[in-house]
Amino acid sequence: MTNFYYYNAFGLKIKSSIIFPELISGQCNSDIIIHSEGYESLHHKLSKTKKKGFSEIFYSSNDVLYLIDNEPLFRVISGKEIIVNPIVNIDMSFLRHLILGPGIGTLLLQKGHLVLHASAVNVEGRGVVFLGWGGDGKSTIAAAMNNRGYQFITDDVLTIKFSKDNEPVAVPSFPRVKLWDDVIKYMTDQPELIRKIHPEIEKYSLKVDDRFSLESLPLKMIYVLENSQNTTITVLKPQDALMELIKSSYALNLFGETGKSRNLFQCANLVKNVPVKLLKKRQSLKELEDLIRIVEEDVLISN
Repeated sequence: MTNFYYYNAFGLKIKSSIIFPELISGQCNSDIIIHSEGYESLHHKLSKTKKKGFSEIFYSSNDVLYLIDNEPLFRVISGKEIIVNPIVNIDMSFLRHLILGPGIGTLLLQKGHLVLHASAVNVEGRGVVFLGWGGDGKSTIAAAMNNRGYQFITDDVLTIKFSKDNEPVAVPSFPRVKLWDDVIKYMTDQPELIRKIHPEIEKYSLKVDDRFSLESLPLKMIYVLENSQNTTITVLKPQDALMELIKSSYALNLFGETGKSRNLFQCANLVKNVPVKLLKKRQSLKELEDLIRIVEEDVLISN
């Protein structure tokens, strides 16, 4: 008999046959299930072409198979379930990392939510968002603000829902942030105690349990990150803000015209309701505290 565990994350009640130490425990009910029953279906129509690394096969917008080195890893179906291959040869911490990233991100899109590549923190009861891709510094800024006492909302996968009044709210994910080796050494006194997300990757999973926002929050500000020689903050024109949100949308390439139209509408709605600013910054850990103070001042003086 399969043992199941229950968690809360991304606004979802999760039932899982896999233990996720990263997640917050929940009650014995669920919106989605993560399991291995019927995993033989993962080999359905599997290409014989050898692909290295992490990849996907797009059967439809409601059926996406992810692979590692062309071996089936997990399948995301209809916004309701993730079927995991129990015999694939992969480090378990890395598997959990992939399920909680691309897996859940795809599932949330299948549910019709707006999902962005972004990190976010709670500033005076409202969400402040940092958009960017790998290396842009969104996780670093969010972690630095968390160190200054601001509650953490999410790292890398930001779910945005719209209230009945059309107000966008940021949904908390789980109390972990992924940081590169140099950032971990800069921010923690005992970096050797922080676990890697994969034995061969110099990226670490840092717990932020004591400063994590459990509630969804209305959005206050969105910053689009760009590395530069100087630190400046400028308000983006609506059309430029819209383009940045579309570029930062999660896994948009997996979806057809209906999904892209929905994403365009959601991003436009976000631009109408939340200021979007370009944050140019120096890529320097030594200047991180000054950058956080500049962001704090900008957020707090904004109406």
